Amino acid sequence: MFGPAFTVAGASVEARDAGAASGTLGAALQIGNAAGAALLGVLFFAPLRDAAGQARSDMFIEAFRGFSWFTIGGLALVAPVAQAMPRRVAGYAADASG
Repeated sequence: MFGPAFTVAGASVEARDAGAASGTLGAALQIGNAAGAALLGVLFFAPLRDAAGQARSDMFIEAFRGFSWFTIGGLALVAPVAQAMPRRVAGYAADASG
């Protein structure tokens, strides 16, 4: 989904601003990845916080079950967005050779 999103976002960027736009999109991607990983970590480990020092396998199984629903829900929200993205961007040449 990131490739097409970058194409759509960059299609209207002037050539002189391409480097700045690329850097901004890359930074936004990194921030989003870090925030997403942190959020998923919190959702996974939250059920284990009351059992400090007593981590049993059944507790991790329950944490994984709860965490899985958040992951599935996120994918269910992103899937329609990915399907709604344009397949081709008008005026965008995929071949950079000219």
